[in-house]
Amino acid sequence: ASGAELGTDVHPMIVGSDGILYIGNGNDVASFDGATGANVTFNPSAVDVPEGFTISAFTKTADYIIIFAYKSAGVTGTSYFRTDAKAFFWDTNRHPDTYTYEFDLDDNYVNAGFKWDGVIGCFTQGRGTDATARTSALRLFDGDKFTVAAVFNDNIPRHGGVEVADNMLHW
Repeated sequence: ASGAELGTDVHPMIVGSDGILYIGNGNDVASFDGATGANVTFNPSAVDVPEGFTISAFTKTADYIIIFAYKSAGVTGTSYFRTDAKAFFWDTNRHPDTYTYEFDLDDNYVNAGFKWDGVIGCFTQGRGTDATARTSALRLFDGDKFTVAAVFNDNIPRHGGVEVADNMLHW
């Protein structure tokens, strides 16, 4: 396997319940299976999220890998532009070729996905009450949608920037 097959985007990673390493690569999720094949198996596009989205973070449950991505086409890297952020739930066992569910996060940018006490969450940023606000939010999945649990005016953590310790969420 060659890292040359990956693009220049940030590459969040997660090991799935199946023991395979999954790597965000633009709108693709690449997979690296070190236990299969003579020289391991690398798939540069195990699953895709819609064109124009960039994968920024992952988390997982027993049944799903949750892919967090934001619409990046035409955006210069700031959350001040109106875009879309989404969470894609992917069941790698029952639906290996496509994500299973898609949830709109009602914000411009998403990062730092996590699982806290069995609840999936993430941080989003960008849609404030006025043009100069950089409102950030902590969002938790209630089984139906991601709801805002807290709002703050600061930058959000990046993938890997959230830790759960003593049943407390730290970032």
